[in-house]
Amino acid sequence: MEKKVTKRTLQARQTKEKIYRCSVNLFREQGFETVTVEQLAKAAGVGIGTFYHYYPSKMALYTEMFINAEDYFEEFEEEQSLQGNPYDVLQAYFQKYVMLNIAPGQEFARMLTTPEGRAFLNGNRKFEKKLENLLEHYQKSGQINQQHTAEEWCDYLFICARGVLFDWSIHGNPEYDVKQKMQFVMEGALQAML
Repeated sequence: MEKKVTKRTLQARQTKEKIYRCSVNLFREQGFETVTVEQLAKAAGVGIGTFYHYYPSKMALYTEMFINAEDYFEEFEEEQSLQGNPYDVLQAYFQKYVMLNIAPGQEFARMLTTPEGRAFLNGNRKFEKKLENLLEHYQKSGQINQQHTAEEWCDYLFICARGVLFDWSIHGNPEYDVKQKMQFVMEGALQAML
């Protein structure tokens, strides 16, 4: 028998969801480093104590967003993305991807290169599926070659992107410009497709 959901439980779920949604928007717009817990709480219309009741830290909330990364990439489903130049849209996608990975730092990126670290994501590929759908759209409109399927191109691009993140994580060099490196690698990868 299913437990009856009380009004209080429902309200708690809604509050946590509101904090999460508002935070995703702030992280997407301003980045992890610049956003404060105070800003996150204010955007959600809750007190700082309420924020900490649901999330013990800003990183805990960010980690939940990382696991549900598809929320971070919502803009790539909007009509304007589908109408944009594929090269620019795909470069923007991977700049978002690199920003998602920069926030927790090199140690976090290094952890994701292990099988145990990948298991942390619970097999979540929804954000990769968003890219695959975008590639499929561009193939149908004749803007990406059909030498490979959208799924194969998606896999290829993520292999390139993860390679950049792996390279960044093993260097441990604060001078390493991972955003620039991602743009450079994606430039070559996208030329093969377009």
